[in-house]
Amino acid sequence: MGENTGEKYGVFTLERQDLVDLSARIAACIPKDFLKHRNKPVIIAVDGSVGCGKKIVADYGRAALLKINHEDIVYPPKPPELIFAPPLTFFQKLKNAFKFFVKEKEPEAAVTCCSVESNGQDLDCRGHGEYDEYVSAEIDGDKIDISFINMAWGYGYSFGSDDDARARYRKHMDKRQGGGILYAHNMNIDDVRPDIEIKLECGSGSTCLNGHDRSCHDVDHAIAMVAGEDDARAYSKWGRFVSVQFNNATLDHDGIMSKMLKAEFGFRALKDIPAKLLEFSELREEGEAAINIADFPVAKKHAAHLREAHARHAAGASEKYNEIKIGSPAPCLDKVYV
Repeated sequence: MGENTGEKYGVFTLERQDLVDLSARIAACIPKDFLKHRNKPVIIAVDGSVGCGKKIVADYGRAALLKINHEDIVYPPKPPELIFAPPLTFFQKLKNAFKFFVKEKEPEAAVTCCSVESNGQDLDCRGHGEYDEYVSAEIDGDKIDISFINMAWGYGYSFGSDDDARARYRKHMDKRQGGGILYAHNMNIDDVRPDIEIKLECGSGSTCLNGHDRSCHDVDHAIAMVAGEDDARAYSKWGRFVSVQFNNATLDHDGIMSKMLKAEFGFRALKDIPAKLLEFSELREEGEAAINIADFPVAKKHAAHLREAHARHAAGASEKYNEIKIGSPAPCLDKVYV
């Protein structure tokens, strides 16, 4: 992607609803004047770990901006690309294998079109669900198109297949019908700079995501450093580190959006988050309270509960420290437990 210019903010979230609320607020904060230009939509790039809930950002951002219910947008399942009806001929088996291993280029597919009504708003839906989606509505006399594309697939789109990311992006843009927002997953186009970049990280593993450095190398461990292993396990399903960066300075005019992130959700500038939360490289003693709760940026709705968990964890770490110190003082005297 293009050069990053804005400050990056980060926060730990613990529930799926945290991502829903954040996605809705970011979309709702976009000034209406930015939604009027067909050829220049607001581009929100979403990246992250496998299965981390990236689609939540597009689904609930779209719902908030159009003031609709997300559940009312239902795309029929895409026709299967493989042939399963037995018995298969040798030719059908060969064709299945070719499609699976080579990703055969598809002809331009028929676009799924439907009209739905949600919360009193008439909507036109086009595209293929989960691949490329376009939801249009008229708001205050302007045609608004909220579109989504997963750039990583390379096939399955309503405009057919294409192995070139730039071509996929161009074809998606050509099918947009109004101003609005383009949500792009896994967007790796060097000279296209998104207006907003959102990254969701969960679990651990590689230090890279789609060729870019992870912000937090192990989310579960970072939460455990504050709350302890038992409480951290309770958040293992939806614990995330979320980072947001605004590359378009005019979009965040007077810091309205960044102030919202900090005031409403507890985000903190990435440079102000302790490195040991994000880039730990060593195993720590079991029970060690390795970070001060005041330095842990967590979604505000969870702050009180996490403080309680931290107090229990810190007390347990202190007891463990005293036991270790009595048994073998020398190796442990330089350890600091907070």
